[in-house]
Amino acid sequence: MAKENIKDDRAVFLNEDASSTSIPANSVDLVIMVNAFHDMENKNKVALEVSRILKQGGLALIIESKPGLTMHGPPPWLKMSPNVCN
Repeated sequence: MAKENIKDDRAVFLNEDASSTSIPANSVDLVIMVNAFHDMENKNKVALEVSRILKQGGLALIIESKPGLTMHGPPPWLKMSPNVCN
């Protein structure tokens, strides 16, 4: 859906394992994950991969829904507590 809606030559769409991508090291300014990190099998490996691909000074924005029942985001049993990445 994103590919159909984003018509920008700079946008690249990949369908890869987030813990081992084909993205060159130190080549990305911003990584955004929205309600996806909770599904990563090996969160530490994904975090290392994000660190590898980010340029110095780059940012990783990981957004997860707080635990509890809400209308948005993953089901309550998949929501992460704020301290899961500490």
